[in-house]
Amino acid sequence: SWEADAITARTLQLLGADPLTASTADGVLVIDDTGDRKDGCATDHVARQYLGSVGKIDNGIVAVTTLWAHELRYYPLHVMPYTPQCRLASGKQDPAFQTKPQIALSLVERAQAAGIAFKAIVADCFYGHNHALEVALRQRRLPYVLAHRGTVGRGWAPYDVAHSLKDAARELPRRAWQRIERRFRDGHAQRWWAAELTLFDYGPDRPVRAICATTDRKTLPELSTWYLSTNLSAESGPLTEVVRLYGLRNWIEQSYKQMKDELGWRDFMVRSDRAIRRHSALVC
Repeated sequence: SWEADAITARTLQLLGADPLTASTADGVLVIDDTGDRKDGCATDHVARQYLGSVGKIDNGIVAVTTLWAHELRYYPLHVMPYTPQCRLASGKQDPAFQTKPQIALSLVERAQAAGIAFKAIVADCFYGHNHALEVALRQRRLPYVLAHRGTVGRGWAPYDVAHSLKDAARELPRRAWQRIERRFRDGHAQRWWAAELTLFDYGPDRPVRAICATTDRKTLPELSTWYLSTNLSAESGPLTEVVRLYGLRNWIEQSYKQMKDELGWRDFMVRSDRAIRRHSALVC
């Protein structure tokens, strides 16, 4: 008999002991979640819920994950299945119920306990828009770079004040933008632009900064524009560094592709929570 957590702990111990694979302080800790279709309801954690792999609500299973990434290497850290409220006797009031951001925070704690080094925690806008998670990271003095939807505001504001991150970015003068060159592992480079935003409680000299990074400062194309918040200071996290850190988040998408398509993470034929966790530990 063996436990998934023990296998994961030993794997990370071995990775950390080798200088070629050990985590370093210039990498990132990525938090995310992924879901896949599963038929029926006999398998633990399966329910109708939003599945990122199909882009809609469907019957399936979702897991919250963490990954360590650097420009040259990356590897998954921890995986925890998400249990929807409909699977619990008392719904959201059940003591066992945890939201995805709550699970993510527990995985961050596990990564710290495993000795994983990182410059910042990075996550997409699902986690970036969770106020409780951002507050918890600040309270723990954990550095982060979180994405946000540019069009989301914070309620009422005077007509002459930016109502959203996108509004604030559109109002910036050209001189406010800094040219940034992003270099990728295959050797090619791409020109981006980045700027500090001042609105709401954000500002370059405030505890939390807001930053827009984009390939086109005039049109702010949706697919290549990031609206980010970070508690890194301007000294430890200049614009070039914040853009670099968030850019490393893309490695988790590559990781999912390899684990699912090549290693069969989503193809398990087991039912129980324990068996699912064992399968995840062997694949991830």
